[in-house]
Amino acid sequence: MFRSQLPEIVLTDVVMPGFDGFFLTAVIKSISPQSPVIIMTGLCEDELDGKAYDLGVSAFLRKPFEPEHLLVALDQLVGNSNGKKQ
Repeated sequence: MFRSQLPEIVLTDVVMPGFDGFFLTAVIKSISPQSPVIIMTGLCEDELDGKAYDLGVSAFLRKPFEPEHLLVALDQLVGNSNGKKQ
């Protein structure tokens, strides 16, 4: 579906049935390295954010997070995709 739709931004959780958000991110980045990915998780393992950034995510949010944190991340990505500096 990603290949046919090429969404502007992907928002995913780490924990999903069948595979995790890290696997999804790796697949997305192999298809479209410039596509922004935001990962969120309620897991508390410290090394998860490092793993996410190593895969090239644009933002990593720990749940629960304030909605404003997601809005800031989205605003920065949309602004950057339009050539604006944040």
